[in-house]
Amino acid sequence: MLTLRTVALYSFLAALIVAGLVPFTATAQAPLPPRGPLLRNVSYSYCASLLANVTGVGGLNESFIGYAYERAVGRAFLNTSPVIQVNVTRVIDELSISPQIRPYNGNVSVEVTKSNTIEVSSTIPYLIRVIVYSASHEQLAWTGMATGPVTVEGLAYVNGSAVIGLQYLNGTSIVQVNLTVPTYGRPINKDLSLRLHNITVKASINSTFTEIIVANAPRRYSPFFAKGYFEGEPFNTSAGFNVTKAYFNGTLMPALVWRAKAGISSSFMGSGFRGSIDLIDINFYGINGTLYAFVREITLNATRRSGTIGYGGMQSPGGGSMRMSWANAMASQAVIAVVNESAFSHVMYEGWATVAGQPVIIAEGPEGKAMSTAYVNVSHEVVLHGKRSLLVIITLNGTEDIEVLTPSNVTIKVQVTRPSRVTAVNVTIGHYVYKAQKIVVNLTNTSQPIIFNVTPALTGPIMVYKMVNGTLVPLNSSNYFICRGSIVIFDDPSETYYVVYNSTATPVTTTTAITTTSSTTSVATTASTVPTTTATTLTTITTTVTTTRPTTVTAYRPPSYAMIAAVAAVIVIAVIVIVIVATKR
Repeated sequence: MLTLRTVALYSFLAALIVAGLVPFTATAQAPLPPRGPLLRNVSYSYCASLLANVTGVGGLNESFIGYAYERAVGRAFLNTSPVIQVNVTRVIDELSISPQIRPYNGNVSVEVTKSNTIEVSSTIPYLIRVIVYSASHEQLAWTGMATGPVTVEGLAYVNGSAVIGLQYLNGTSIVQVNLTVPTYGRPINKDLSLRLHNITVKASINSTFTEIIVANAPRRYSPFFAKGYFEGEPFNTSAGFNVTKAYFNGTLMPALVWRAKAGISSSFMGSGFRGSIDLIDINFYGINGTLYAFVREITLNATRRSGTIGYGGMQSPGGGSMRMSWANAMASQAVIAVVNESAFSHVMYEGWATVAGQPVIIAEGPEGKAMSTAYVNVSHEVVLHGKRSLLVIITLNGTEDIEVLTPSNVTIKVQVTRPSRVTAVNVTIGHYVYKAQKIVVNLTNTSQPIIFNVTPALTGPIMVYKMVNGTLVPLNSSNYFICRGSIVIFDDPSETYYVVYNSTATPVTTTTAITTTSSTTSVATTASTVPTTTATTLTTITTTVTTTRPTTVTAYRPPSYAMIAAVAAVIVIAVIVIVIVATKR
């Protein structure tokens, strides 16, 4: 049953929320309309915690340790809109710290699953945080107050391997135990022996409220700018991108990574908090350069050493000021989403190219599937120097590039060649005469493979030959194909080629290798117009969170109003506003 004191307590906290204490908020308005592709499935996590020592609340001289934490986890599946709604649980505890220290001997187990879930079991009490350190980024995956043995789950991105930090509360300090997790699906166990103060929860109050998040991936090869407010104080930072490879669910894929950091400070109610915000975005690209998945993680760290905080003017008892000797706050938000499951593929070979002045990863999956951080317009298996390779035509920022990826993880730029002359001829091969097209090309570099296309003169099956030292040599059938009505020919090059039409074969009694029957020029497309598909540009990304008023409030154990009001007044873990604006180069 809620008492009048409890209601007054929560009213005070709600007043602070109305004043702007909203975690990772872009606007206080309705969520933005959905943009970009639907998400096949999405996981969302929000964790925040604040530990503080407060004295002198409402003119009293009592001193206490206050601990507040918030936690939310949400999952959605099958064609989900980028708008996600989750319920957040907020707990505020007054802690009683015993001066006595006792030894605790126990065991901890940590496992990272391919669904980006961190599973932790601890037989030692007072676990308050699980932090994941991976890809030079830290993420708060779980927070709470475990007064005994506990098994918890959290959400965090792991780039192949990670260090998992387990933080235990030890009176007014924190003891951290680090465990290295090398791979997915391999639990790590460790025996621990810690000496900790006995802790009890003297008073507690909790509530729930909803958050609405709108999240999309950043634009490909475009920087973004993050701007926002921390307790009313503006900050801004920019994030460039890095072309690399990164793990998603245990598979290494072509990726773009954005990183941004910003220092933050606040004078809200005299709080004087200082800290930093660390943001990381990763886009994973699969078959045909399609966006397969993306990850966004934002982490806030803030501390306050000493000073007086005023909270007068609030319509709640105990208004006035308080003294805070120290405070430690940490908050994280994570969105992990799969955009297009059909784009997934394992990488077999990979190489690098430069398109429009930007580095690009080109990779090959099973069955000749091309993957890239650029848009893939055409991909086709070919044979180069006797080895099967992958021909790809890619586009980035309006610039087209043609590369061939070899099994030795090397990309070779393909020379786009224009036929200088196309004539109709008769070619005798064996005991048959065929109608054919003779194609003479301009070579500028004889050490570089070439590609060109020509309009077919007839319909039906074809074979392609090239002239080598006066002899007709057949091209591997993989090295020519029909694309959008043109015959595309790839080779390591020669100057003269013949497209032979099999259906025109007629027997001969005498053998003449090649007979020219006419010199008319066939209509040939230029090599620079090898058919491509239209590239699609992703929309601007905005991260938005809207928080509603509390929907559920529950108090248990005799609540201490002074403690709750004090902790509520300094709960900076939910005091950040971020807007991410993507700009196209």
